[in-house]
Amino acid sequence: MNSFSTSLKKILFNLLIILSITAFLGFLFLKVYLPFYTHHGETVSIPDLSGYNYREASQLLEKSGLQYEVSIDSGFSTELPALAVLKQIPESNSQVKTGRKVYLTLNARNAPIIKMPNLVNMPLKNVQEILAN
Repeated sequence: MNSFSTSLKKILFNLLIILSITAFLGFLFLKVYLPFYTHHGETVSIPDLSGYNYREASQLLEKSGLQYEVSIDSGFSTELPALAVLKQIPESNSQVKTGRKVYLTLNARNAPIIKMPNLVNMPLKNVQEILAN
């Protein structure tokens, strides 16, 4: 019985050492390494790029330490010059980490081409309704 209790004490003592080492390593990982690796608390404010030219916007983003990608979709606005920034994701003044990608939607160079329906030999009311749609 005496040898059983001593071996049980040794096992519990070893388990306690293993658990304390595991807890210490977990603490180091969560409180030291992870915040260092993810740059916890270090943020950059995204500038407002709407209306800027593509080159100007890319220079502003590079100065801020941000990456950018131009969206495949483009819009068209007659009020802005060609290749001006129409929309950005994330929005301006958002707090993000350095190196984050900002997605830009640019103004198209040319107006979109719309297919004109065949309106020849149709009553005026039908033509007005088709054009309104």
